[in-house]
Amino acid sequence: MTTYEKILELKLNEILHVVPDLIVLNDGLPLMCIDELQKLDLKIDSERILIIFDHDIPAGSFETAEKQKKLIAFAKKYDIKLIQAGGIGYHMLTDGIIAEKSVIAQVGCHYGMYAAKGGLGLGLTSETLIDLLKTGETPVTGSVEIAVEITGALQENDQITDVAFELKDMLLRVNAKTPKVIIGGAGYEQMSYEKKKVLLSYLTRAGVMTLVSGQGMLEKTYEHRINFNVADVKPRIIMPGTNESLELAEVEEETIHACFIGGCMGGNIENLRHVYEIVKGKRVHDKVRVMVAPDTNETYIKAMHEGLIETFIDAGIHVSNPGCSSCHTTSIGVIGDGENMLSTGSYNFPGCCGTEKSRVFLASVNTVMQAALSGRVK
Repeated sequence: MTTYEKILELKLNEILHVVPDLIVLNDGLPLMCIDELQKLDLKIDSERILIIFDHDIPAGSFETAEKQKKLIAFAKKYDIKLIQAGGIGYHMLTDGIIAEKSVIAQVGCHYGMYAAKGGLGLGLTSETLIDLLKTGETPVTGSVEIAVEITGALQENDQITDVAFELKDMLLRVNAKTPKVIIGGAGYEQMSYEKKKVLLSYLTRAGVMTLVSGQGMLEKTYEHRINFNVADVKPRIIMPGTNESLELAEVEEETIHACFIGGCMGGNIENLRHVYEIVKGKRVHDKVRVMVAPDTNETYIKAMHEGLIETFIDAGIHVSNPGCSSCHTTSIGVIGDGENMLSTGSYNFPGCCGTEKSRVFLASVNTVMQAALSGRVK
Protein backbone atom coordinates (compact mmCIF):
# COMPACT_ATOMS: atom_id res chain seq x y z
CA MET A 1 0.00 0.00 0.00
CA THR A 2 1.37 3.43 -0.95
CA THR A 3 1.74 6.34 1.49
CA TYR A 4 -1.10 8.07 -0.36
CA GLU A 5 -3.40 5.07 0.15
CA LYS A 6 -2.45 4.71 3.83
CA ILE A 7 -3.40 8.34 4.49
CA LEU A 8 -6.76 7.84 2.77
CA GLU A 9 -7.45 4.83 5.01
CA LEU A 10 -6.69 6.63 8.29
CA LYS A 11 -9.44 6.40 10.91
CA LEU A 12 -10.47 9.34 13.10
CA ASN A 13 -7.61 10.34 15.47
CA GLU A 14 -5.38 7.54 14.19
CA ILE A 15 -1.79 8.74 13.68
CA LEU A 16 0.47 7.71 10.81
CA HIS A 17 4.10 8.81 10.49
CA VAL A 18 4.88 9.34 6.83
CA VAL A 19 7.84 10.16 4.60
CA PRO A 20 6.48 12.51 1.91
CA ASP A 21 7.45 11.93 -1.71
CA LEU A 22 8.34 15.61 -2.01
CA ILE A 23 9.04 18.44 0.46
CA VAL A 24 8.73 21.95 -0.97
CA LEU A 25 10.49 25.02 0.43
CA ASN A 26 9.96 28.54 -0.90
CA ASP A 27 10.83 32.18 -0.32
CA GLY A 28 7.54 32.70 1.52
CA LEU A 29 8.98 30.96 4.59
CA PRO A 30 9.70 33.22 7.58
CA LEU A 31 13.33 34.31 7.80
CA MET A 32 13.64 32.69 11.24
CA CYS A 33 12.63 29.33 9.72
CA ILE A 34 15.17 29.73 6.91
CA ASP A 35 17.83 30.52 9.52
CA GLU A 36 16.97 27.23 11.25
CA LEU A 37 17.59 25.38 7.98
CA GLN A 38 21.22 26.48 8.09
CA LYS A 39 21.71 24.62 11.41
CA LEU A 40 20.13 21.35 10.31
CA ASP A 41 21.70 17.94 10.12
CA LEU A 42 19.45 16.82 7.27
CA LYS A 43 17.87 13.40 7.88
CA ILE A 44 15.97 13.02 4.63
CA ASP A 45 17.13 12.30 1.09
CA SER A 46 17.85 15.65 -0.58
CA GLU A 47 16.27 14.32 -3.78
CA ARG A 48 12.93 14.49 -1.96
CA ILE A 49 13.33 18.28 -1.48
CA LEU A 50 12.59 21.05 -3.96
CA ILE A 51 13.15 24.79 -3.43
CA ILE A 52 11.05 27.25 -5.42
CA PHE A 53 11.27 31.05 -5.55
CA ASP A 54 7.78 32.36 -6.36
CA HIS A 55 6.50 34.67 -3.62
CA ASP A 56 8.60 37.75 -4.36
CA ILE A 57 10.45 37.45 -7.66
CA PRO A 58 12.68 39.10 -8.60
CA ALA A 59 13.43 39.93 -4.97
CA GLY A 60 11.64 43.17 -4.16
CA SER A 61 12.94 43.76 -0.64
CA PHE A 62 16.14 43.37 1.31
CA GLU A 63 14.49 40.70 3.48
CA THR A 64 13.48 38.61 0.46
CA ALA A 65 16.98 38.93 -0.99
CA GLU A 66 18.37 37.61 2.30
CA LYS A 67 15.89 34.71 2.29
CA GLN A 68 16.78 33.75 -1.26
CA LYS A 69 20.51 34.02 -0.58
CA LYS A 70 20.21 31.64 2.39
CA LEU A 71 17.97 29.19 0.52
CA ILE A 72 20.51 29.08 -2.33
CA ALA A 73 23.26 28.32 0.23
CA PHE A 74 21.11 25.51 1.70
CA ALA A 75 20.49 24.12 -1.80
CA LYS A 76 24.23 24.15 -2.54
CA LYS A 77 25.10 22.46 0.76
CA TYR A 78 22.80 19.48 0.15
CA ASP A 79 22.68 19.52 -3.67
CA ILE A 80 18.94 20.31 -3.69
CA LYS A 81 17.14 21.23 -6.89
CA LEU A 82 16.10 24.91 -7.05
CA ILE A 83 13.68 26.65 -9.45
CA GLN A 84 14.07 30.40 -9.54
CA ALA A 85 11.94 31.67 -12.41
CA GLY A 86 9.04 29.39 -13.29
CA GLY A 87 6.00 31.00 -11.71
CA ILE A 88 3.77 29.90 -8.83
CA GLY A 89 5.07 26.68 -7.31
CA TYR A 90 1.68 25.05 -6.76
CA HIS A 91 0.84 25.41 -10.44
CA MET A 92 4.26 24.27 -11.68
CA LEU A 93 4.08 21.18 -9.48
CA THR A 94 0.51 20.28 -10.41
CA ASP A 95 1.02 20.89 -14.13
CA GLY A 96 4.19 18.91 -14.64
CA ILE A 97 6.27 17.79 -11.67
CA ILE A 98 4.21 15.64 -9.29
CA ALA A 99 2.92 12.19 -10.12
CA GLU A 100 -0.47 10.66 -9.38
CA LYS A 101 -0.79 9.40 -5.78
CA SER A 102 2.28 11.33 -4.66
CA VAL A 103 2.34 13.04 -1.26
CA ILE A 104 3.70 16.60 -1.14
CA ALA A 105 4.43 18.41 2.14
CA GLN A 106 5.00 22.14 2.51
CA VAL A 107 4.22 25.29 4.46
CA GLY A 108 1.37 27.06 2.67
CA CYS A 109 -2.38 27.26 2.08
CA HIS A 110 -3.02 25.96 -1.44
CA TYR A 111 -1.81 22.35 -1.31
CA GLY A 112 -5.32 21.10 -2.09
CA MET A 113 -4.55 21.94 -5.72
CA TYR A 114 -2.43 18.80 -6.02
CA ALA A 115 -5.61 16.72 -5.91
CA ALA A 116 -6.38 17.93 -9.45
CA LYS A 117 -3.43 15.77 -10.54
CA GLY A 118 -4.34 12.90 -8.20
CA GLY A 119 -1.79 13.90 -5.59
CA LEU A 120 -2.18 14.74 -1.91
CA GLY A 121 -0.84 17.86 -0.20
CA LEU A 122 0.07 18.00 3.48
CA GLY A 123 0.12 21.42 5.12
CA LEU A 124 3.00 22.09 7.51
CA THR A 125 3.89 24.85 9.94
CA SER A 126 7.43 26.23 10.11
CA GLU A 127 7.99 24.09 13.20
CA THR A 128 6.68 20.83 11.71
CA LEU A 129 8.71 21.48 8.55
CA ILE A 130 11.93 21.71 10.58
CA ASP A 131 10.95 18.57 12.53
CA LEU A 132 10.34 16.71 9.25
CA LEU A 133 13.76 17.67 7.90
CA LYS A 134 15.39 16.68 11.23
CA THR A 135 13.67 13.32 11.66
CA GLY A 136 12.78 12.31 8.10
CA GLU A 137 9.05 11.87 8.77
CA THR A 138 5.93 13.79 9.78
CA PRO A 139 2.76 12.70 11.64
CA VAL A 140 -0.62 12.72 9.89
CA THR A 141 -3.76 12.39 12.02
CA GLY A 142 -7.01 10.91 10.79
CA SER A 143 -9.76 13.53 10.77
CA VAL A 144 -13.50 13.97 10.26
CA GLU A 145 -14.60 13.11 6.73
CA ILE A 146 -16.90 15.36 4.72
CA ALA A 147 -18.34 14.18 1.40
CA VAL A 148 -19.05 16.90 -1.18
CA GLU A 149 -21.13 15.96 -4.21
CA ILE A 150 -21.20 18.68 -6.85
CA THR A 151 -24.07 18.75 -9.31
CA GLY A 152 -25.20 21.18 -11.99
CA ALA A 153 -23.15 23.06 -14.54
CA LEU A 154 -21.27 26.34 -14.30
CA GLN A 155 -23.27 29.10 -15.93
CA GLU A 156 -20.46 31.54 -16.75
CA ASN A 157 -16.83 31.31 -17.77
CA ASP A 158 -15.55 32.63 -14.44
CA GLN A 159 -18.10 31.30 -11.95
CA ILE A 160 -15.67 28.82 -10.37
CA THR A 161 -14.31 31.45 -7.94
CA ASP A 162 -17.82 32.12 -6.64
CA VAL A 163 -18.30 28.34 -6.28
CA ALA A 164 -15.05 28.10 -4.30
CA PHE A 165 -16.08 30.94 -1.97
CA GLU A 166 -19.50 29.45 -1.23
CA LEU A 167 -18.26 25.88 -0.78
CA LYS A 168 -15.51 27.07 1.57
CA ASP A 169 -18.19 28.78 3.69
CA MET A 170 -20.22 25.55 3.77
CA LEU A 171 -17.20 23.58 4.95
CA LEU A 172 -16.44 26.10 7.69
CA ARG A 173 -20.00 25.80 8.98
CA VAL A 174 -19.47 22.06 9.53
CA ASN A 175 -16.99 23.24 12.19
CA ALA A 176 -14.65 20.25 11.87
CA LYS A 177 -10.94 20.64 12.58
CA THR A 178 -8.75 19.90 9.51
CA PRO A 179 -11.38 17.68 7.87
CA LYS A 180 -10.73 15.24 5.08
CA VAL A 181 -12.90 16.25 2.11
CA ILE A 182 -13.94 13.71 -0.49
CA ILE A 183 -15.14 15.69 -3.49
CA GLY A 184 -16.71 14.46 -6.69
CA GLY A 185 -20.00 14.22 -8.54
CA ALA A 186 -21.10 14.92 -12.10
CA GLY A 187 -20.71 18.68 -11.69
CA TYR A 188 -17.13 18.29 -10.54
CA GLU A 189 -16.17 15.79 -13.21
CA GLN A 190 -17.29 18.09 -16.03
CA MET A 191 -15.15 20.99 -14.78
CA SER A 192 -12.00 21.76 -16.73
CA TYR A 193 -8.62 20.95 -15.20
CA GLU A 194 -7.92 24.65 -14.60
CA LYS A 195 -11.24 25.14 -12.81
CA LYS A 196 -10.59 22.13 -10.59
CA LYS A 197 -7.23 23.64 -9.60
CA VAL A 198 -8.90 26.93 -8.63
CA LEU A 199 -11.57 25.18 -6.56
CA LEU A 200 -9.23 22.79 -4.77
CA SER A 201 -6.59 25.41 -4.03
CA TYR A 202 -9.07 27.64 -2.25
CA LEU A 203 -10.76 24.92 -0.18
CA THR A 204 -7.60 24.50 1.87
CA ARG A 205 -8.26 28.04 3.14
CA ALA A 206 -10.99 26.33 5.16
CA GLY A 207 -8.33 24.14 6.76
CA VAL A 208 -9.21 21.01 4.81
CA MET A 209 -7.15 18.16 3.46
CA THR A 210 -8.77 17.79 0.03
CA LEU A 211 -9.04 14.41 -1.65
CA VAL A 212 -10.58 13.94 -5.06
CA SER A 213 -12.49 10.74 -5.73
CA GLY A 214 -14.71 9.08 -8.24
CA GLN A 215 -18.41 8.58 -7.66
CA GLY A 216 -17.71 5.24 -5.92
CA MET A 217 -16.24 6.80 -2.78
CA LEU A 218 -19.14 9.24 -2.51
CA GLU A 219 -21.55 6.30 -2.22
CA LYS A 220 -20.10 5.41 1.19
CA THR A 221 -21.75 6.64 4.40
CA TYR A 222 -20.19 9.77 5.90
CA GLU A 223 -20.94 11.70 9.07
CA HIS A 224 -21.13 14.91 7.04
CA ARG A 225 -22.36 15.31 3.49
CA ILE A 226 -22.76 18.43 1.37
CA ASN A 227 -24.80 18.43 -1.84
CA PHE A 228 -23.92 21.52 -3.87
CA ASN A 229 -25.62 22.56 -7.12
CA VAL A 230 -23.17 24.99 -8.70
CA ALA A 231 -25.78 26.24 -11.18
CA ASP A 232 -27.37 28.17 -8.29
CA VAL A 233 -24.27 30.18 -7.40
CA LYS A 234 -24.36 33.96 -7.78
CA PRO A 235 -21.39 36.38 -7.91
CA ARG A 236 -19.75 36.69 -4.48
CA ILE A 237 -17.18 38.87 -2.76
CA ILE A 238 -15.07 38.58 0.39
CA MET A 239 -14.74 41.84 2.30
CA PRO A 240 -11.42 43.08 3.71
CA GLY A 241 -10.24 41.28 6.84
CA THR A 242 -13.07 38.73 6.79
CA ASN A 243 -13.27 35.07 5.78
CA GLU A 244 -16.91 34.53 4.86
CA SER A 245 -18.20 35.60 1.46
CA LEU A 246 -21.27 37.67 0.63
CA GLU A 247 -23.41 37.86 -2.49
CA LEU A 248 -22.10 40.77 -4.54
CA ALA A 249 -25.62 42.23 -4.76
CA GLU A 250 -25.66 42.63 -0.96
CA VAL A 251 -22.64 44.94 -0.66
CA GLU A 252 -22.57 48.71 -0.89
CA GLU A 253 -20.71 50.37 -3.74
CA GLU A 254 -16.98 50.88 -3.14
CA THR A 255 -14.43 52.94 -5.05
CA ILE A 256 -11.57 50.76 -6.29
CA HIS A 257 -8.03 52.11 -6.68
CA ALA A 258 -6.25 48.93 -7.86
CA CYS A 259 -7.22 45.62 -9.45
CA PHE A 260 -5.18 42.42 -9.52
CA ILE A 261 -5.67 39.42 -11.82
CA GLY A 262 -3.36 36.57 -10.88
CA GLY A 263 -2.37 34.27 -8.04
CA CYS A 264 -3.54 30.69 -7.62
CA MET A 265 -7.14 31.63 -8.47
CA GLY A 266 -6.75 34.17 -11.25
CA GLY A 267 -3.63 33.65 -13.34
CA ASN A 268 -4.30 30.57 -15.45
CA ILE A 269 -4.77 30.66 -19.21
CA GLU A 270 -8.57 30.37 -18.97
CA ASN A 271 -8.60 33.41 -16.67
CA LEU A 272 -6.42 35.42 -19.04
CA ARG A 273 -8.60 34.54 -22.01
CA HIS A 274 -11.59 35.77 -20.01
CA VAL A 275 -9.82 39.06 -19.29
CA TYR A 276 -9.10 39.37 -23.01
CA GLU A 277 -12.79 38.95 -23.89
CA ILE A 278 -13.71 41.70 -21.42
CA VAL A 279 -11.12 44.32 -22.41
CA LYS A 280 -10.55 43.84 -26.15
CA GLY A 281 -11.16 47.16 -27.84
CA LYS A 282 -11.50 48.96 -24.50
CA ARG A 283 -9.34 50.78 -21.93
CA VAL A 284 -9.41 50.21 -18.19
CA HIS A 285 -10.39 53.14 -15.99
CA ASP A 286 -7.60 55.74 -16.06
CA LYS A 287 -7.73 56.19 -12.26
CA VAL A 288 -7.41 52.47 -11.48
CA ARG A 289 -4.08 50.63 -11.43
CA VAL A 290 -4.70 47.24 -13.05
CA MET A 291 -2.15 44.42 -13.05
CA VAL A 292 -2.19 40.94 -14.59
CA ALA A 293 0.30 38.23 -13.56
CA PRO A 294 0.25 34.83 -15.34
CA ASP A 295 0.62 31.88 -12.99
CA THR A 296 3.53 30.20 -14.82
CA ASN A 297 5.97 30.80 -17.64
CA GLU A 298 4.02 28.36 -19.80
CA THR A 299 0.84 30.39 -19.29
CA TYR A 300 2.70 33.62 -20.10
CA ILE A 301 4.05 32.16 -23.35
CA LYS A 302 0.59 30.87 -24.37
CA ALA A 303 -0.89 34.30 -23.64
CA MET A 304 1.76 35.96 -25.82
CA HIS A 305 1.23 33.55 -28.71
CA GLU A 306 -2.56 34.09 -28.53
CA GLY A 307 -2.17 37.88 -28.60
CA LEU A 308 -3.56 38.35 -25.09
CA ILE A 309 -0.57 40.25 -23.69
CA GLU A 310 -0.65 42.82 -26.50
CA THR A 311 -4.35 43.39 -25.87
CA PHE A 312 -3.74 43.86 -22.14
CA ILE A 313 -1.05 46.46 -22.85
CA ASP A 314 -3.33 48.26 -25.32
CA ALA A 315 -6.03 48.32 -22.62
CA GLY A 316 -3.73 50.07 -20.14
CA ILE A 317 -2.99 47.00 -17.99
CA HIS A 318 0.35 46.41 -16.27
CA VAL A 319 1.64 42.89 -17.07
CA SER A 320 3.87 41.36 -14.41
CA ASN A 321 6.20 38.36 -14.48
CA PRO A 322 4.77 34.97 -13.40
CA GLY A 323 4.66 34.42 -9.64
CA CYS A 324 2.54 35.14 -6.58
CA SER A 325 2.76 38.86 -7.33
CA SER A 326 0.07 41.00 -5.63
CA CYS A 327 -1.71 38.04 -4.01
CA HIS A 328 0.52 38.30 -0.94
CA THR A 329 3.36 40.79 -1.16
CA THR A 330 4.74 44.10 0.00
CA SER A 331 6.94 44.76 -3.03
CA ILE A 332 4.93 44.66 -6.28
CA GLY A 333 1.56 46.20 -7.08
CA VAL A 334 1.04 47.34 -3.49
CA ILE A 335 -1.51 49.90 -2.30
CA GLY A 336 -1.32 52.74 0.21
CA ASP A 337 -3.29 54.08 3.17
CA GLY A 338 -7.00 54.35 2.45
CA GLU A 339 -6.81 52.56 -0.91
CA ASN A 340 -8.97 49.63 -1.98
CA MET A 341 -7.78 46.71 -4.12
CA LEU A 342 -10.11 44.20 -5.75
CA SER A 343 -8.14 40.99 -6.23
CA THR A 344 -8.38 37.44 -7.53
CA GLY A 345 -5.77 36.56 -4.90
CA SER A 346 -6.43 34.47 -1.81
CA TYR A 347 -5.52 36.86 1.01
CA ASN A 348 -7.24 39.95 2.39
CA PHE A 349 -5.78 40.52 5.86
CA PRO A 350 -4.53 44.04 6.71
CA GLY A 351 -1.14 44.64 5.12
CA CYS A 352 -1.23 41.59 2.82
CA CYS A 353 -0.62 43.75 -0.23
CA GLY A 354 0.25 47.20 1.04
CA THR A 355 0.04 49.23 4.22
CA GLU A 356 -1.94 48.19 7.30
CA LYS A 357 -4.49 50.88 6.44
CA SER A 358 -5.15 49.59 2.92
CA ARG A 359 -8.06 47.22 2.12
CA VAL A 360 -8.21 44.13 -0.12
CA PHE A 361 -11.47 42.64 -1.42
CA LEU A 362 -11.48 39.17 -3.04
CA ALA A 363 -13.60 38.33 -6.08
CA SER A 364 -13.73 36.51 -9.41
CA VAL A 365 -11.93 37.59 -12.58
CA ASN A 366 -15.22 38.82 -14.02
CA THR A 367 -16.03 40.98 -10.98
CA VAL A 368 -12.49 42.36 -10.77
CA MET A 369 -12.40 43.31 -14.45
CA GLN A 370 -15.79 45.02 -14.34
CA ALA A 371 -14.37 47.19 -11.55
CA ALA A 372 -11.22 47.79 -13.61
CA LEU A 373 -13.42 49.33 -16.29
CA SER A 374 -15.77 51.28 -14.04
CA GLY A 375 -13.57 52.20 -11.07
CA ARG A 376 -16.00 50.77 -8.54
CA VAL A 377 -17.45 47.50 -7.35
CA LYS A 378 -21.09 46.77 -6.73
